[in-house]
Amino acid sequence: MSDGTDNARITRPDGLPVGVPFTAENQPEGRGRPKGSRNAKTILNELLDLAEQVKHPVTHEDDEVSNREFILAKLVAMAKSGDLASIDRVLDRTEGKPTQALNLGGQDGENPIESKLTVELVRPKGSSNG
Repeated sequence: MSDGTDNARITRPDGLPVGVPFTAENQPEGRGRPKGSRNAKTILNELLDLAEQVKHPVTHEDDEVSNREFILAKLVAMAKSGDLASIDRVLDRTEGKPTQALNLGGQDGENPIESKLTVELVRPKGSSNG
């Protein structure tokens, strides 16, 4: 049987006993995200903001548009052609998703408790309507 003192004799690779926290002088090397690295959201936004000369999916004219605008225009074009998933996405992003009631009651509707969640997106004053 162990009396609980065995851990005090176990040491980490740096020679300190197990259970001793790192100090300012004693930090592991190469841990965490490197300084100056960019996260995925930043990289994705930069790629979406790149512009190129393409045939606009809605107007069908050669135009210089950002990747972001091209993707949104393609979504609108697909919705216009009758793609139901695209129609749902466009309406969800412009009109908001429909409110859904949740039945939190017992079995067979006994003592139902209804809950309603409404999400409203508000455009800040002074922002473009684009």
